[in-house]
Amino acid sequence: MERYLTNDLRPSNRGFRNALEQNRFIHGLLMVLAVFGVSLIIADGVLTPAQSILGAIQGIEVVSSNLTYHTVVGISCAILVVLFVVQPLGITKISAAWAPIVIIWLLFNFCSGVYVRLRTSILPKRIAKLQQNFVWHDWTVLKAFSPYYAGLWFVRNGTRGWIQLGGILLAFTGCETLFADLGAFSRA
Repeated sequence: MERYLTNDLRPSNRGFRNALEQNRFIHGLLMVLAVFGVSLIIADGVLTPAQSILGAIQGIEVVSSNLTYHTVVGISCAILVVLFVVQPLGITKISAAWAPIVIIWLLFNFCSGVYVRLRTSILPKRIAKLQQNFVWHDWTVLKAFSPYYAGLWFVRNGTRGWIQLGGILLAFTGCETLFADLGAFSRA
């Protein structure tokens, strides 16, 4: 990037440049803002993985209620240490290790949604009535995978459709954050 000579600038730009370069208050303000911004980025890089992993591991308590809070925190810390130790080796190593796990998890979720039915004895009666899968009931939900219907929806809704899509993505990320936060900051 090339620096313009002061005499080549318009008077208003020249005054702004002089204020930025010579005013100690503006220097201090910019330094405070820079440190604040960097600290936010570092906090996001450290707290977000920790919060997500802690929220995910706390889900194990649903399956096995004999796990203590200290066990959940220990497992979360161990996973974080492993991730941060492996991270300098490159993202390809982490991807190669976690991709099969994620694929198995997604396939399990898919199969559960398609065919597997939970035992109704562990569910409250009002929820057991709603329990269905689309093999036996509403298979037309599979239309959602067709690009034709997605395109038709965008043609019908135009710009408003893109705004709604952004809202849907925000809802997904908000739900993930909500469950992670509820797991870490529960009533207890």
